[in-house]
Amino acid sequence: MAAQQQGGVLVVDKPAGITSAAAVDRLKRALGVRRAGHAGTLDPMATGVLVVCVGEATKIATYLLVDEKQYLATARLGIATDTFDADGYEVGRAEIPPLDEPRIEAVLRSFVGLIDQKAPAYSALKKDGQALHRRARRGEAVEPPTRAVEVRSLELVRWEPPDVVFRVVCGKGTYVRSLAVDIAARLGTLAHLVALRRERSGAFSIGDAVPWRCVAESDRSELVRRLIPPADALAGMDLRRLDEAEARAITLGQPIAAGGGRAPGHLRLVAPSGALLAIGERRDDRIWPIRVLNL
Repeated sequence: MAAQQQGGVLVVDKPAGITSAAAVDRLKRALGVRRAGHAGTLDPMATGVLVVCVGEATKIATYLLVDEKQYLATARLGIATDTFDADGYEVGRAEIPPLDEPRIEAVLRSFVGLIDQKAPAYSALKKDGQALHRRARRGEAVEPPTRAVEVRSLELVRWEPPDVVFRVVCGKGTYVRSLAVDIAARLGTLAHLVALRRERSGAFSIGDAVPWRCVAESDRSELVRRLIPPADALAGMDLRRLDEAEARAITLGQPIAAGGGRAPGHLRLVAPSGALLAIGERRDDRIWPIRVLNL
């Protein structure tokens, strides 16, 4: 089956130096498809897991965005930049106080849980319909929003002055760049990120990722082989296997009986063929299709 007729999820190991959008564009050319989109942006400097939805699977991208992510990050203490990472301009220097691993670990522990975080001015967040980074690059004064984010775990990997290497597991919307700056402030100094690698996004880990070489060399057969069926990509979501009559109803946008399950929530509606037919939402005694796929 041609890649144009398929829908699936591809996990790519994004290299440093390109935007997530550019990585997706390169992948579309390699696969020969028109539709693809990522489920969670990686900064240009960052490497690692980029989850890309291809073809009809773009309809499930929203349901992959909510998953937690794990990063390995390196913060360089003593120097601040306008972008909070190594791609920006230096905007300040500060002395690094005497530090040891127990002191750093204590500060890291203080960030675990729900925290208020101010996003970087150079970010994809939008205000008045425009990305903050575009306004910042035009020299406009940008006041990034402060939002509640969740840090689920935060551990020191090593302390190699002036670099703090840490691993973080966090919820949706967390900026590791901001986290590095806030950690440094609590340590009594400045910082910026010099390395960031996404090791996991939801259920997808770096071990699942296609090497960038396959994309750069347009190894289409390998890329198609590594496509994950949409039903498998959403393995954490409840599943309902449909009979022929139910599948016809869902295709027409009609609800079906909920059967034994009555708890509200989303679920995968799988056709008799085994393909994902739709994402459904259970409401009382009915299941309503909210995203129908054409696979």
